[in-house]
Amino acid sequence: MHEIKIVEQGPARVAAQVSRQTNGSQFVQTIRLSAGEAGKRVEWSNVVDWNTRESNLKATFPLAASNSVATYNWDIGTIDRPTAEPKKFEVPSHQWVNLTDAGGEFGATILTDCKNASDKREQAGLFAVVQHNDAGEKVPYA
Repeated sequence: MHEIKIVEQGPARVAAQVSRQTNGSQFVQTIRLSAGEAGKRVEWSNVVDWNTRESNLKATFPLAASNSVATYNWDIGTIDRPTAEPKKFEVPSHQWVNLTDAGGEFGATILTDCKNASDKREQAGLFAVVQHNDAGEKVPYA
């Protein structure tokens, strides 16, 4: 199942909802874009009923910004990590991860409302772990 529909369309904001399911798991993702100054960011919200055993669910963000280092937020500060460093490519992040272009002109920050792990396997992209399920138990996420 795969369905895309517009759920909000007004002068201040538009939102599209994408629903899909695979391997026993269901996903509903809402993508919002606002007008004016608020339109400088894209908001994603996810409702996931994760039932896929022994698998991680990762969100992929391919970006135009390219840099060999990304910055990750921890409770005690920040840490910079290089791209795909062996045994260190998946980094815990608490509220955000940032990739600023090597020239410093532009970039992107992924903001989250929870602690998760992120990684950067490529020069121009970020990946965030949305759901982790080692033992295969049903874990709803909203």
